[in-house]
Amino acid sequence: MKIFRDLENITITSPVVTIGIFDGVHRAHRAVIHMLREKADSLNGESTIVTLWPHPRYVLNKDAEGLQLLNTLEEKIRHLERAGVDNLVIIPFSVEFARTEFSSFVRDILIGKIGLSHLVVGYNHQFGRNRDGNFGNLKALSAELGFGLSEQEPILIDGERVSSTSIRGLLSRGEVKKAAHFMGYTYKLHGKVVGGYQKGREIGFPTANISMSDTYKLIPHNGVYAVMARTGGREFEAMMNIGCRPTLYNDSSQLVLEAHLLEYSGDLYDEEIEVEFIERVRDEKKFESMDHLKKQIEKDRILIKEILSSIK
Repeated sequence: MKIFRDLENITITSPVVTIGIFDGVHRAHRAVIHMLREKADSLNGESTIVTLWPHPRYVLNKDAEGLQLLNTLEEKIRHLERAGVDNLVIIPFSVEFARTEFSSFVRDILIGKIGLSHLVVGYNHQFGRNRDGNFGNLKALSAELGFGLSEQEPILIDGERVSSTSIRGLLSRGEVKKAAHFMGYTYKLHGKVVGGYQKGREIGFPTANISMSDTYKLIPHNGVYAVMARTGGREFEAMMNIGCRPTLYNDSSQLVLEAHLLEYSGDLYDEEIEVEFIERVRDEKKFESMDHLKKQIEKDRILIKEILSSIK
């Protein structure tokens, strides 16, 4: 996949283009990509995705306080490459760019800079200033400017529409298994192992405390999870806790991500680590004593071992 990080010197053969943030590159996105690739093949052209970075809501400060993303830019690039996209154009988003009318965007950028031959849009997708770039307006513009236009139907799973917003909602409630079904792959977090208070080591369950690599990445709801952990080129079954460790501390403002690797002993400090969420086991809760906490963790370990063994 060729990657263009600005709008200069773009050379693409008969570009068949779609536009979007593509956060998550989930099943609905992949349906658009499938249509994009089929249309490109039929026109002897190249499939091309045009995306914006950073996310417009962060740049415009528009309801961005609670927005967390499903993918980092690097993750999104990897997913798009695996989906077989020929070209990715990343437009640096700015306040000035946000003022661009949709018709100017199509005429000056998609046609003028990229060479658009055919445009594929997702269901109910809108872009441009005041989001005027809807399918109806694009249809009129395509007739005027002479480019082809196709729209992908919505993707439903069990009667629910798949979208980045719906998947963020699932993860925010801890429904990682259902989120994976909507995404088409399991959700992952990346970070570095940092020093902690070593309380887990005292009760026989040493944990790797994880500092997130990207502050914009969505962290699933507090609780205990069955995960797969990858570090140092090796993969481990693991149990993960997200929360404030109420049995040990009273500070509910400090979110902690910690993973206990089931078959590992050693020092992981400063190592890069990836955790893949398989299933949520229970809520985080405050126990009467460290002994009660230890007994619960032992139960969690047995259950998580069963869950992770069943997926192999």
